[in-house]
Amino acid sequence: MRLIVVNSENHKRTYIVATPDMTVDEILRFVKKEKWALSYKGTPLWRHNTLRDCRLRTRHKLSLHPPKKRRMRPEVRRAKAPCMITLDDADERAEMTCGHAITPDALFEMCEYAFRAGKCELRCPYVGDDMAPCDKIWSMDELIEKACLNPSEHGEFLLKITQTISNLQKVRDNISVDQELANILNSCEWKKIGSNVSCPSTRACPKCGAVIEHIMGCPNMECTFPGCGTRFCFVCLQERCRGSCYIAPIQFQVKANSVTADGGTAATHFVRRLSKRLSKRMNLDHSGKN
Repeated sequence: MRLIVVNSENHKRTYIVATPDMTVDEILRFVKKEKWALSYKGTPLWRHNTLRDCRLRTRHKLSLHPPKKRRMRPEVRRAKAPCMITLDDADERAEMTCGHAITPDALFEMCEYAFRAGKCELRCPYVGDDMAPCDKIWSMDELIEKACLNPSEHGEFLLKITQTISNLQKVRDNISVDQELANILNSCEWKKIGSNVSCPSTRACPKCGAVIEHIMGCPNMECTFPGCGTRFCFVCLQERCRGSCYIAPIQFQVKANSVTADGGTAATHFVRRLSKRLSKRMNLDHSGKN
């Protein structure tokens, strides 16, 4: 397809031959305006979306313009410290509930990257002088307020989160009754991890059920299954382990030719809550357009 990119400042036109699988970010790199933004008929185009996702066709005209800085509402608490991501101390920074500072633009980019990569939550990435991570989970209400999300962005993020959690729930439901998985977890060898603690060498992720084998190093693990990314202790299987922990039992016990899963998940309740919120937001958007 052939696209026409028009610079909003000097009205210069650039003709591009693209494929439907190219992303908006690749178009921006082609015109050497990586930090600018593209829009079509006034609608912003997401950087990580493909041209097919944006429903663009040949000879469509795109507008290229400098990015607009996000402005926080007056009631949002400002921070005096520099942004923990960009180290910027000139633009206004929001103070998150954990006490760390971040600019609205940096927070939005974190949201966009995390939710499009299949994450269902966003944690504070700050690391202190003692190399201890903050790792506090930020609520969606806080992200909406301090990343200055508009209803369209909010709705799309919620939709991505809902899809991710729904997929994880399906994986969990399928794995929890899998005899082969139970045999793997029950027949694995035990090994010493950390401070001479002996535990099974193979575990299932507490959230999605993906099989993880400990090779070497500390017990702190991160699931690499697409859309999961859960961090947990390999010994106690807790997400908030601080060192002194107990040895968790084998997750899927084989008893009398049946498999029982140890523990449960709150994903179903979370999906319903997010779906109601998303439905309400879409209804508000629809009534506003009418």
